[in-house]
Amino acid sequence: MKTRLSLFAILLLTSVAVCAQELVVCSYNLRYKNSGDTDAGNGWNTRRTYLINFVNFQQPDLLGLIAEEVEVIGR
Repeated sequence: MKTRLSLFAILLLTSVAVCAQELVVCSYNLRYKNSGDTDAGNGWNTRRTYLINFVNFQQPDLLGLIAEEVEVIGR
């Protein structure tokens, strides 16, 4: 009986390991609206387009955004 139980436990544990899933996590720092960046061609409108393209390409399961100003995230 112990042998059967042990074999069942081993089979159960190995089948759980095979069912592992992948989780794609991305983090992006939005910075802040800076007129110097806009003048240099790296303003929020440029970065926003890059961010949208990046998210569409990566299709993350979880996306973390870091923003220093509420104005950047559109509130």
